[in-house]
Amino acid sequence: MESDEDQIDKFFEDIAESLKTDSWSRLDQIPNDKILKALNDLNNFFSLHPADADHPEKRSSVHEAVQVLSRLNKSYGLSDSQIERVGHLVENWSPIIDQAVAANRAKQDALERLSPYHRIASSLRDLTLSDKDLKEEYNKLECDSDELQRQIQELRDRSEAVKRRKDEVKKERGRIHAEATPLKDQYEQLKLDAPKLKGKLDEATESLDRAQREWVALKNTLDEVSAFMST
Repeated sequence: MESDEDQIDKFFEDIAESLKTDSWSRLDQIPNDKILKALNDLNNFFSLHPADADHPEKRSSVHEAVQVLSRLNKSYGLSDSQIERVGHLVENWSPIIDQAVAANRAKQDALERLSPYHRIASSLRDLTLSDKDLKEEYNKLECDSDELQRQIQELRDRSEAVKRRKDEVKKERGRIHAEATPLKDQYEQLKLDAPKLKGKLDEATESLDRAQREWVALKNTLDEVSAFMST
């Protein structure tokens, strides 16, 4: 069984041979220099990523070249397979751009919607660590307070200072809890939405990759046509 590379080599050889045998039959049709210019314009256009080709001026700049390509037929030495693939290029180049643009937009949307998930998760981790430290300090102060109560006559001043600090810590913990509660709710919701968003991201990425592969296939068709039209 021939490999893909062998099949491509054979395809180019067939094109070269067809140009040698049929070059005189198209002298009264589209000028060869016009065909070569169209192929060169299309080659430059197809060197772009499909998502980057979505621009009115870029599309209109190759419209005439596409029209020239659509008129090529057997009288130019093209095989049935080549004509079919050129037809596929003419018909699908614009829809593939639309597909790539939509996929790229969906990918960016999914990434933007996932970004708060990571930011809130980081904030919750920081708040949790802060609360843990404050809780440990609060517990220690509780023990100090109990001890100071037993020594209240000797350590009254220290006891009052500890009580004030306890109040400050308690208020700080209350503030942290109040700040963490809505973030936790958002985190839980985003955690539920994350698989769907990841799925959309994967789907958009796959669609973008598929568009790129199809785009490259169309570019290969142009390269093939350019090769035999230049001989």
